[in-house]
Amino acid sequence: TQSTGSIVDLLENILKNEELFKSSVELSFDEADKDKNGNLDRSEVQEVIKGTLGELSEKVQITDEAINKFYQKYDKDKNGKISKQEFTPFVREVLHEFLERHKLLQKELGE
Repeated sequence: TQSTGSIVDLLENILKNEELFKSSVELSFDEADKDKNGNLDRSEVQEVIKGTLGELSEKVQITDEAINKFYQKYDKDKNGKISKQEFTPFVREVLHEFLERHKLLQKELGE
């Protein structure tokens, strides 16, 4: 379908264009930072993970262990909060993952 191709194009453009990528990080972080304190706390991180899972989040419980793993990987200064700088690699990984999945979907659909 047309939509899968345009998603792939969009993701590739975001990942290639550093300014576009930075603005995507800004938007995602600002949306996730509900209390606007410049950091993501555990409940905000839980919402980010839910948002990343999309429809699956209805079926999957996000455990403390999953949140702990997120912090182990991304909380570089180990202060218990995720800064915008620490959030950036997460966004890059998520975009790469979505891109790869949509490319696979295109192949399966014969596009």
